[in-house]
Amino acid sequence: MPANTPQIQISDYEAAITAAITARFPIFNTVEPFPQQRLPGEIVLPACLFEITEIEAAPSHDGGSGQTPLDLRVEMHLLFSFKTTDIKKLLPAIAANVLQFIHLQRWGLLCEPCEILGASPDTLNPELEQFALWRLEFHQVIDVGDNVWANDPDLHVPTQVFIAGI
Repeated sequence: MPANTPQIQISDYEAAITAAITARFPIFNTVEPFPQQRLPGEIVLPACLFEITEIEAAPSHDGGSGQTPLDLRVEMHLLFSFKTTDIKKLLPAIAANVLQFIHLQRWGLLCEPCEILGASPDTLNPELEQFALWRLEFHQVIDVGDNVWANDPDLHVPTQVFIAGI
């Protein structure tokens, strides 16, 4: 990570994903974080809904900026009507296209690239059983917190390390 990496808020991360998927896949009428209060019947299909399902520490990605590297696990749900012609054949191909786009994606943010974990039909969520549904999973490391170098007026980022002999 560059030394002057700005802080990324979760809301910025979600907005960046929404903008990128919306721009790349006009097939989706709805692209947004998974709604917490909305009933599925109110979603305009086809839809791409996503949610951060897990956050883990990622100390091996610490760039020395004072920010905390966090590994976000994200699930993306592609929802279509069963009435869509040949949806059972089309949905795996659409999922593969979305995965191809997500692969190494940074969403226009200064963060680590996405790593795909996989995709499969999702039949386990009873709340969404009226949809043809595929679940895609990926993870990505972002830095949160203030960058200690961002407020240094002279940007004195260390460039040399001196080691004394014993």
